[in-house]
Amino acid sequence: MLHHVGLSIIEPAEIREFYEAVLHFRRLKQFNLDSEEVLHSIFDTDRQTEVCMMEHQHLKLELFIDPEGERGRFTHLCLEYDNPDEVSDHAHQLGYRRWIKNGPNRITHFIWDKSGNMFEIKRKEIEL
Repeated sequence: MLHHVGLSIIEPAEIREFYEAVLHFRRLKQFNLDSEEVLHSIFDTDRQTEVCMMEHQHLKLELFIDPEGERGRFTHLCLEYDNPDEVSDHAHQLGYRRWIKNGPNRITHFIWDKSGNMFEIKRKEIEL
């Protein structure tokens, strides 16, 4: 059910010095988050952000490099469900904030609890 955890880091060197050397995570991919709509709607920023996806023992971390040090801006849990639309719709019906990202290959839902904690809800990936 847990797909990944999103964390913010200030220094890019932390990827190598802490996440790789200390925690033994390995890099899966690195990309630049530059969609103004996504940055503004989900993370309340307009600043392009470098992201590094890492994995260790089937746990994925999505590290957002945020030199401004705005702790918590990119922090989130990504959960997989067989029925993400139902989870998202139910949260929305109960009055929780929701934003839906229509991507080329999948629809991703973002919901927030009343304390501002963000959850990325996506369809469970089929393992072959």
